[in-house]
Amino acid sequence: MKNQSDKEILDLLTSKGGKDKGCRLLLKTYGTVIYNQVLRRVKHKQDADDVMQNVLIKVLKGVSSFEGKSSLYSWLYRIAHNETINHYKKQKNYYQKNSSLELNELSIPSADTAPDSTFILKVLNESVEKLPEKQRIVFELRYFNGKSYKEISKLLKTSEGALKASYHHAVKKIEHQLSQLTSYSHE
Repeated sequence: MKNQSDKEILDLLTSKGGKDKGCRLLLKTYGTVIYNQVLRRVKHKQDADDVMQNVLIKVLKGVSSFEGKSSLYSWLYRIAHNETINHYKKQKNYYQKNSSLELNELSIPSADTAPDSTFILKVLNESVEKLPEKQRIVFELRYFNGKSYKEISKLLKTSEGALKASYHHAVKKIEHQLSQLTSYSHE
């Protein structure tokens, strides 16, 4: 079966008898991309499964109010992003109540040691999160999910040229952040 258009997915999700089929189609079309986005941020499969369940609940509750001002993918991406943040808030509150350790506490490397991979990955993820939304989406789809510009163009309904420019700007910003690690470790 070929990918259905956003309109067809939305029509199924808002119809009385089509919700199950709409959910299956939504997950087939966007599920892997959104799940990988969530998993990159929460790091654990069980947490990613929980967040995805919350994303689907929000989608089903909010689909009737979706105005179509953005693509369906952008809307799903935003919901997944917000649910990931909610997950971290809940997790942080739990750890603050039940432990004296700070959640995601990482030590900054000293000047005489190279940063470890965990620290570099943390800086990379923080750099990606600081990007403007369009650049972040394009970067994640291209870099982490291996999507072609043509595929991204269809998902986001924008030109390949604009996507290439967004990706280029995102890479430059991330390279700048990571280069500060190199200069930090050589001071």
